[in-house]
Amino acid sequence: MNQITIELALNNTPDVPPFNNVQVLLSYDSRVLTAASLDYSTNVFTQTSFTQVLVRDCLDGHAANNGSPGLCGGDDGPGYVSFAESILGGATPDGTQGNIFFLTFNVNTATPGFSQIQISRAAPTLAYGNQPIPVTLMDGYYTSLSCGGQACQPAVAKFTWAPQPAKQGQITVFYGNASLASTGASITDYYWTFGDTSGTTPYYDGHTNSTAIYLYKIAGNYSVTLTITDSGGVKVSSVILVNVINVEVDMGIENLDVEPSPIGLHSGVVFTITAVLHNLGGLSEESNMTLTLTVAGLAQPLAFLPSALMKPYGTRTLTATWDSTGKIPNVYRLDFYTPILKNETRIDNNHKSYWIQLIPFQPAGSLSLLSVAGISVLVVGAGGFGVSFLRKRNNNVDDSL
Repeated sequence: MNQITIELALNNTPDVPPFNNVQVLLSYDSRVLTAASLDYSTNVFTQTSFTQVLVRDCLDGHAANNGSPGLCGGDDGPGYVSFAESILGGATPDGTQGNIFFLTFNVNTATPGFSQIQISRAAPTLAYGNQPIPVTLMDGYYTSLSCGGQACQPAVAKFTWAPQPAKQGQITVFYGNASLASTGASITDYYWTFGDTSGTTPYYDGHTNSTAIYLYKIAGNYSVTLTITDSGGVKVSSVILVNVINVEVDMGIENLDVEPSPIGLHSGVVFTITAVLHNLGGLSEESNMTLTLTVAGLAQPLAFLPSALMKPYGTRTLTATWDSTGKIPNVYRLDFYTPILKNETRIDNNHKSYWIQLIPFQPAGSLSLLSVAGISVLVVGAGGFGVSFLRKRNNNVDDSL
């Protein structure tokens, strides 16, 4: 064939709201296909009572139909995205159908060639509302190459990513190794854009590797594009909307343990205390843990786990000892604290308490209320103020005595 014509049309699709903007970008190899003419005289938008306005009108890097050179965008150029047009013509009623434009290419048949014909982006913009307009993309290619009597293989850009869904604050790894070059060629370049114009640098990652990484700091939907180039000069892109979700921020204290059993012991015992700090969220966070000992309302520091960066689901253990020699019979409270982090989604596990009970020695031959009834009376303070409590045989963390 000496010429190829591409048609863009609107079909009558039920339940589509009115809209007044269509944007189309085509890519092709200008060494094989050369834009010859652009006809949008039959544009269905002109059927409205509003004046048609061209805001983008470009062919091979030059304004088409005597348009202003400024109508060419910065991403337009021969061989990559060589046609771009947006038409504003007023809100069309439901049921509008018909052609928007015809674009004709001259074909260079002098030498063997291969050209992708790809709609690399099609983004209709609604006149109002948030309902998307369905778009069907009909990509193709032209070749004058012989491929053994069978259709030649066009280049294909494919990629996936992990984790899925992607998570804010975590590295997302993109894999483009499933991409294919056109028949007889090899891939020479992978070029990524991550759709995050306000995010971390780089917004794009142009290199020859099929794998790329990116860190999204804000949850949302991002249009990620992979463009491959093969040794035959073919460029082809794939655009996928990647959903980045919020992740939990949760630093918790768990697995509290005191040895020996801290209820009903005499002073002089050396207690071993352990607690686990656990990053239960999905982000790496820096945190610490403080252990205090409180008696009669007075708290004193006992141990400290310094701040350190903890990966998701990572743990750190605090181990401390307390020598009760010389301590008066009383109830001593252990408090474990970890600071509340920014945007923390759960805070009920940032503070945990444990109790140690020291009882007085019983004179030889005397009756122990503690051993008979599980009741102990402790006298604290000079005024004879008494505190009585039930001895817990199976104490639980955070249970009051």
